[in-house]
Amino acid sequence: MARQQAGRHFTNLANGMSVNKISDFSRVNQRLLQAKFLLQQTRQLSQDLLPPLHQDAMINAVLMHFELALIFYLREIASSSRLKMAYQISSIDQLQTEMAAQSSHSQSVDELVELKANRSSWLSLLLGAIRNLSSSTPPQPEAKAFSNNENQIPLVQIEDEPEIDVDQLEIFLREIMLLIQRQRLVLAEF
Repeated sequence: MARQQAGRHFTNLANGMSVNKISDFSRVNQRLLQAKFLLQQTRQLSQDLLPPLHQDAMINAVLMHFELALIFYLREIASSSRLKMAYQISSIDQLQTEMAAQSSHSQSVDELVELKANRSSWLSLLLGAIRNLSSSTPPQPEAKAFSNNENQIPLVQIEDEPEIDVDQLEIFLREIMLLIQRQRLVLAEF
């Protein structure tokens, strides 16, 4: 019996029935609350010396929730701007392109574009961390220990990208929630 109910639930999800009943507005809120919950759990567990693998898994899960919250928020903006294919928007650039194509303008989109362009902004850092989740490095040719001209080992400069920690994620959460609340208030006034 339980197996049949689970099968129906997944069939409904596959057909889009259950998923489409939730607005993008609600999806944004859900993802941010889930990220907040995971951050709280990570903070509590890290006091008990959370193993690195578990902490990394929690941080990655929070980043994935942030990514989905941003996508749903972009779709929320697209829907409020009455874009035809709002449900397909998945990036700030795509939203900006679609708005320009339909001769539409949004100060919310302008602000997101500016934040993304500023390399030191919280949004740019967040998008970089999200991008790093799925990025792979191309294979590097093996460096020879000795060059033909010299008998020396070449010096290799290694620059690690700053690691994302719970404190940084909490800053991202606070900033994204403030941005969304402020932009929603402005949108509600119009």
